Amino acid sequence: MAACATVIFVGGMTWILSGALFVWPLLWLSAAVLAAHHGYEHAHHGDLWPAAQWAVPAAYGLFLACCIAIRRVSWLIGGRRTLSVNAHLAAIMLKRSHSGTFTDVRPSELDDTDLAFVRYLLDLTLQPRDSFDGFDMIEQFQTSAIRYQLTAVQTALAAYQSAHVPAFSGYLTEAQRAAIIKMTHPRVWRYWFWENLIGNFRVNHDPIIRDNIMFSGYLATMLGTHRLTTEDTIFDSEGSLTFRTRGRELRYDHRLIVQAVYDNMARNAFCLYPCEPNFIYPVCNAIGLAGIAAYDRSHQTALAETLLPRFRQAWDTEFLAYSGRPLLLRSSRLGLTLPTLRMATNDAVIAAALRPVLPDIAYRTWEVMRDQAIDLSGDEPKISMAPWERVDPGRYRLTSMTTYATLAAAASAMGDTELCNAMLRVIEEASQPVLHDGAACIPTLSVLTNAAYATARLHRPNPAAADTSSPRLAEVAYPDVLVVKAVSHENQLSLILQPGNSPKPHTKIRFDRLEPGRRYLLTRDTLQQELTANQIGEAVTTIALRQRSRLTLSPAT
Repeated sequence: MAACATVIFVGGMTWILSGALFVWPLLWLSAAVLAAHHGYEHAHHGDLWPAAQWAVPAAYGLFLACCIAIRRVSWLIGGRRTLSVNAHLAAIMLKRSHSGTFTDVRPSELDDTDLAFVRYLLDLTLQPRDSFDGFDMIEQFQTSAIRYQLTAVQTALAAYQSAHVPAFSGYLTEAQRAAIIKMTHPRVWRYWFWENLIGNFRVNHDPIIRDNIMFSGYLATMLGTHRLTTEDTIFDSEGSLTFRTRGRELRYDHRLIVQAVYDNMARNAFCLYPCEPNFIYPVCNAIGLAGIAAYDRSHQTALAETLLPRFRQAWDTEFLAYSGRPLLLRSSRLGLTLPTLRMATNDAVIAAALRPVLPDIAYRTWEVMRDQAIDLSGDEPKISMAPWERVDPGRYRLTSMTTYATLAAAASAMGDTELCNAMLRVIEEASQPVLHDGAACIPTLSVLTNAAYATARLHRPNPAAADTSSPRLAEVAYPDVLVVKAVSHENQLSLILQPGNSPKPHTKIRFDRLEPGRRYLLTRDTLQQELTANQIGEAVTTIALRQRSRLTLSPAT
């Protein structure tokens, strides 16, 4: 009996974690063979229970009746709870609207620790495509996979770009590009061949064309945030994202990646579509929809808009529990779900992803999660965590820091600086960053958790708007020069630069988006230097950088 239960448990977990389609038929067949064998043995020895012929069907019928009754009672209780949740949600939203905004204790200007975390992110990405030094290399099927680490790192870099240095390209644009290009490395995506084989019985290496939103949706969002924060159009080029396997090339670009995500949503009965074969995770689909919406913003299309009615209906009717919180998953083939599984981080990421495209669902998700799972009324924050939320998903080690870091990053995206600040305090009291060659991280935590923590430190709810017609800092050397601030407005560029490892008596800086032939003044304190833009609107000069310095580039009068 214990062996049978163990086999069923292992089989069920294999099915859930990999989508392996053969697991349950194999278990059923094994159980039937085992039962037939035992029945033959007992009959041969004359000790077959005479009442088994009617007792077994009767027990099964009773069990089925109990399941139906329990489901019916749960449905009635859930209906009443929905009314209560809706009333409470309305009260919360009214209270929020009258309470004003929370004070953000994070300084507007990055400090040395912030810059050290930026260097950690840059060092991870600014390495050769085939190198993954510093990443957590455990397995590629579940949450420690490199694809999630790359997404988290690029998200943090995009937060740094949009909040502090929207008028800087240089090595930051290069780092975001590198994170995206690493997604095309076979080491990152070849897991899909095996999942597709055992879960769909399909022999196809392509990680984009069907299902697998845990890759294509995340890549679409990486491309979208990169384009919106950098204006870099390199991934609009045909074949700019090429997946190579065994002499075959799968040529994609930004448009084709987004189109594949759109097509999967358009043809799926639930609109939302699977990650692992058979299993639909709302969080991955929220991220995928955000990627489509980001493409719409940068390319003036309306793909997300055409999906929203079906997505909204499916979300509210198929992927929402009576508690008002999203389901963790649903089987696309059987419709089964695990209705009692909840994760605060799951809800938080969903809210942050949906905020730009479905803000009503995003804020509803956030407020319900905050009300049911988080208590900030005491001296220390209290979070209702499931056992698996006390594990770092990037290293599978016991710690709650991933939950705090993810909540902090999502809270900043939602403008809930009270929760963000509370989560950051918990992390900073429990863990100390370690500095190595100018880069900082918390070595006991995974890349996933460090990137989420960095995102929370770097993100600001109301970043400076990028002025695409004003001067831009186009190039400085890394790590010689760290960019603390780069904001342009009304043809003027404001900079705060800081030397990296040591003072620099001479370092080159390049500007672009200038008016060709026009003279500009580079001002630092009382010193001024005159520059003239060349024919392509660029200017290059050399400065001494011995400490954190404020500079301004503006047209000469």
